[in-house]
Amino acid sequence: GCFQSAAARAWRVGAWGGYGATQRSGIVIFGYTEAQIAGFFLTYGVGAFILFMVFIIGHLAWESKAGRFGTFVIFLGLGVGFLGFLAKYVIQWWLERR
Repeated sequence: GCFQSAAARAWRVGAWGGYGATQRSGIVIFGYTEAQIAGFFLTYGVGAFILFMVFIIGHLAWESKAGRFGTFVIFLGLGVGFLGFLAKYVIQWWLERR
């Protein structure tokens, strides 16, 4: 409507490529589609980030001299997130095999 900015109108009509242009041509970067790149980084990028977080939490527990129980509690809290990340792939595998 009349409350849209010029940039929003230009995007909607495709002055900068817009949604229609990306749908027709498909974004390709170094021979991979945008969906392939996103899938790779959602799997391996997030996994690498989780491993990095394990290092950070371990270092934090070491520097703060949290002790065994404190370190266990820290990793338990972080482990719930890890289990959610891994459960997604296990559930997805289980559903796709049927």
